[in-house]
Amino acid sequence: MTTVRVIGVEGFKALHSRIWLNSLLIGMLSPAAIGLGFLLAHDQIVKNNAYVWSSYEQVIFFFFAVMLGSVMVASLTGLTLTDESRFNTLKSVLTSGVTRGEYLFGKLLFVALWVIAEMAAFTLTALLVGTALGLQGEHINIFWSALLVETACLLALVPIFFLVALLSNNFFVIAGVGVGFSFITLLLNVFGSGRQYMGFFPGSTSTAYILVLANQFAAKQDIQPLAWGITLAAISLASLVITWLMMKRRDIQ
Repeated sequence: MTTVRVIGVEGFKALHSRIWLNSLLIGMLSPAAIGLGFLLAHDQIVKNNAYVWSSYEQVIFFFFAVMLGSVMVASLTGLTLTDESRFNTLKSVLTSGVTRGEYLFGKLLFVALWVIAEMAAFTLTALLVGTALGLQGEHINIFWSALLVETACLLALVPIFFLVALLSNNFFVIAGVGVGFSFITLLLNVFGSGRQYMGFFPGSTSTAYILVLANQFAAKQDIQPLAWGITLAAISLASLVITWLMMKRRDIQ
């Protein structure tokens, strides 16, 4: 029950924080922005027979994965470990008899649940905007598989960013790491020779997957999804173990 208490305290902080509440808008920003672009370029897109679901899906997922996803997860993860004093909630948690493991797990689980809520907002907005635009196509070719991969990748990043947050105990450092992840992903995509390595970098695994679905990988550069999944899981698990060991070696601050 102490883990539940930690989650409850994190929920209280989130509901009373403009940063957390406004972060939900991030999940709506990408579909809305790309939808506006589609609307402004409507005539040209229709002329080229490109006004379809598949192109819209590819663009919004790619934009979200490269520009927003890593930064969002890093920032929210940093807040969970650096924002106790502002709400004076740490005393409430510690007096409940929570252990270091329960404290860590509760925060990890809360961020994971929030990431899922972000992706739900993203999904709903994407479907509403796409439908409102009247996008054509019998099937939503990429949407659901890309959605699952993107969500899994963002969840796998949580323990990685937790480790950085624990080492630095500085919100700006962890937020900067999130920006760095996005920048590296962008560089790997811009330089075609780097695309074959995108699946093995935790910030860009989902981007590489989306590129494969969009047939933008050359056959020789294709990476098997199983290898991506194993690599991502190994990096995430290693970060989680190191984070746990660090929590055992220092007091909760």
